[in-house]
Amino acid sequence: MISLLNNNIIHGIESAIGVDLESCFVNWGGSHSSGLRLKGAPFGSSFSVSLSRVPSRAIAVFVADSFAGPLIRHVGIVVAQDPAAWQSIIHDGEVSYGIRTNIYVNGSELDMSAPMDFETWQSLEIECTARIPRVRADPDDKVISAGSQCLALIIECLEFEALQDIGAVGLPEGAVSTIEVNRYERSPVNRLMCLRHYGYTCWVCDLDFAVTYGDIGLDFVEVHHRVPVSQITPGYLIDPLRDLIPLCSNCHSMVHRRNPPYSPEELRLMIGRVTPKSILNR
Repeated sequence: MISLLNNNIIHGIESAIGVDLESCFVNWGGSHSSGLRLKGAPFGSSFSVSLSRVPSRAIAVFVADSFAGPLIRHVGIVVAQDPAAWQSIIHDGEVSYGIRTNIYVNGSELDMSAPMDFETWQSLEIECTARIPRVRADPDDKVISAGSQCLALIIECLEFEALQDIGAVGLPEGAVSTIEVNRYERSPVNRLMCLRHYGYTCWVCDLDFAVTYGDIGLDFVEVHHRVPVSQITPGYLIDPLRDLIPLCSNCHSMVHRRNPPYSPEELRLMIGRVTPKSILNR
């Protein structure tokens, strides 16, 4: 098993799920491997994701810190309340990217279709595996896909502000309700599924940052909410393909030049794209 990490992988995963990460060493399976953590997350009560590669597979594994019991129980609460988010990203990853996801709670495989007793969650194991074809120009792509999925599953359940407060005293009161209100704004699952569908090219002006700026623009784009976040009511379920759209920084600024914002279709017509692109059939 090869332990690996490079800037391309780090930046690719950061862009896919929309969070800042830092590299670390992970003690998993009796050996040390390279991995990633949320930047600024407390050591001891948080988690890492180990990244490794064998000749035919890229592997990402969720590794909880020694005192991450409150975090695991909190993840269980959120998943029990709304298993659809996990189910959608697991299904999309398998169908579109060939990512196999295995999840074990307290040593037993998690049945997403069965009622969950989240109060008994003491240990959590997540392994995302992506097959690497024999002929491939850049095997890092599969590492990015597996790592993004593994991280997104956890971060979907935790607002970063709440994660920073996880410690010996556990999660702050109201953390779950805070997540229910805010998760639609910065959901890593929604962002990941939007970019998997549309890619990293601006939907309005067709700018590809990697083509224009080279390596520093690889896997960079902003994600625009068609319905302003301030107008989204609690309980509204985001459709990542209809409600989110990738825009370059300039176009994203321009749609917000008025309130309510211009639609991406309107902006596309303004710059001479006479036939707007279809959202679902790009």
